[in-house]
Amino acid sequence: MKEGQKEALLKDIKSFLAQGEWFQKRGIPYRRGYLLHGPPGTGKTSTIEAIAGELHMNVSIISLNNELDDNRFLSCLQHKPRNSILLIEDVDSVKMNTNDEPSDTTKTTSGGISLSSLLNALDGIVGQEGSVVFMTCNDTSKLPPALLRPGRIDMKLHMGLADEFQIRHMYKRFFDESASHDLERLIKLLPKEEIAPAELQNFFMMYSLQNATKNICDGVDDFLEEVRKDREQARRHAERMKQKRDIYGNLSSDGTPPPTPTSDDELQNLKKIVLKVAENGHLCLAQS
Repeated sequence: MKEGQKEALLKDIKSFLAQGEWFQKRGIPYRRGYLLHGPPGTGKTSTIEAIAGELHMNVSIISLNNELDDNRFLSCLQHKPRNSILLIEDVDSVKMNTNDEPSDTTKTTSGGISLSSLLNALDGIVGQEGSVVFMTCNDTSKLPPALLRPGRIDMKLHMGLADEFQIRHMYKRFFDESASHDLERLIKLLPKEEIAPAELQNFFMMYSLQNATKNICDGVDDFLEEVRKDREQARRHAERMKQKRDIYGNLSSDGTPPPTPTSDDELQNLKKIVLKVAENGHLCLAQS
């Protein structure tokens, strides 16, 4: 985490856990919600696990995947162990209806979870008093405003790419003080706010395990090239997924996916459908 973030987060949680009577006297629901957001590899989940360890609490992790529906989701919440932090991972990885109409909250996400179930969980309908809830995501712009309002998310922390403080702190975890002269050179060679902490940790770990501290600066160029290749691969993958979503979303005029063929005749008819690009640039259907 960046300088001061962990301390601020711990202070807030400890203050919340010590103020149960204050919440009760004022009739305010005794729960606290946190959102850690930022690029992959910035330590969101590991930070929560580390904080839980310092607070002597467990972590109950729920992933909103395709196999989870409303009933299973609520069942998981009801069986959450006491004295545990609830962690809902990657909440931006599922599609949530963002319309403001109340009826829309009953529609399911792509993972089978309705937005209303998620909001009810955060509102404490099935939660325990004194609940600490964490959510993680990569992109907050994909989240509906109803999910982000105070009372559901009370504190947001951006987990960014590694700055100089994080590089120094992580280096000292893997190497002793006798290698401090290499650190200053390394600080000049490594770009700031461009490398994920997970990538940096892997780089330091490799040299620490080999006891090759003296050669670490010589390996920076190769390390940065690998990071560049990984970024390019991730970018291309994201572009391919976006193209698939765009094509699939335009195969039906009402915005719903096309029906799955249930017979050989339907399959042959579907094969006759070809895509053409209309003059306005939108994908549409054409019969061959």
